[in-house]
Amino acid sequence: VLIVGAGLVGCELAVAIRKKAISKLSNDIAVVLVDSLSEVLHRFPKKQKRRAYNYLKALGVEVILNERVTALCVEKNDESYYGSSGRVYSCKEFVVLMATGSKINTDIILNSTNKPSLDTCLNNHGYVCVKETLQVEHWRYRHIFAGGDITNVKEEKTAYAATIAGVCIARNICRLEKGKEPVAQGTKGLIAPPCKPLHGISAQGGIEDLNLFERRLSFMSHTWEALKFFNEKQYFKIIQSKNFGIIGRAPKTLEMTTQQSDGSTFPSSRNCSIDKANENRVMQ
Repeated sequence: VLIVGAGLVGCELAVAIRKKAISKLSNDIAVVLVDSLSEVLHRFPKKQKRRAYNYLKALGVEVILNERVTALCVEKNDESYYGSSGRVYSCKEFVVLMATGSKINTDIILNSTNKPSLDTCLNNHGYVCVKETLQVEHWRYRHIFAGGDITNVKEEKTAYAATIAGVCIARNICRLEKGKEPVAQGTKGLIAPPCKPLHGISAQGGIEDLNLFERRLSFMSHTWEALKFFNEKQYFKIIQSKNFGIIGRAPKTLEMTTQQSDGSTFPSSRNCSIDKANENRVMQ
C-alpha cells in the first residue's frame, strides 16, 4: 500500500493497515508512507513528530521523506506514480491512497452570475463566511445557507459538525418560511459548533477526557484510538435515533394549507412565498 501524505490522516491509515496485517499474521502487506516534507506530522511539536515516526517504523511502515510524487503516467493498462527521487510506484505493485489533504471547492460561488455577486462571501482562504445562523454573510441573500467543511466556522470539521449544521439550517429554513427570524447555533435547542473531537461515551465504557497528546496521536494506542471518535456504527445510531440532545432540536413539520396542497394560490399574508422557498440553497 502506498500512502501519499504523512499528515495525521496518512499516519493513521498507515498504522491501521499495518495493525490489521499484523493481527492477521500477514506481514507480507507492505505499507509505504511518502511525504514531500522532511518530517511526518509537520504541524505537530518536535517531540510528538519523533515519537510518531519511531512508532511507524516499529510497526514496519516504510517512511520516505523529502519525496514529492510529481507525476502519474498511464501506459499499457498500468498506472505509475513517479517520485522526485526517480523512484517509480506502479499501481500493479501498490494500492495508492492519497492523504494530501482536501481543498475547499467554492468555484460555484466564484463563477456565479448573480447580481450582486456572491463572491464577497468568500474569505482570503476560499471559505464561505457565514453568520451564527449559517446564513451567508451577504446583505442580499439571507435565504442562502452554508454548512460543513466549506464554512469559516471555527469547529472540528467532522461528519458530526456537518450534521448539527444541517439541523440548524433545516430549522432556519422552516423559520423563514413561517415568517420568523433564524436562530444561531448553540441557542434554542441547537447544538453549538464542536471545537474539539468527540471522545468515547462514558455509558459505553469510554473515557471522555483524553488529554491533548492522546487526542492528537490516538493512532499510537488502540485504547486512545477507540475513544477518540465515535465509530461509524455509533455515529449512525446517534443520528438515526434523532437524539436532539446530541444533534439539536429538529424543525417542526411545516403544515400545508388545503389551498397549498391543491396547488391553488397561496395566502398573501405569508412573508415568504413558495417561490422564495424554492430559492433556498443548502451548500454542504
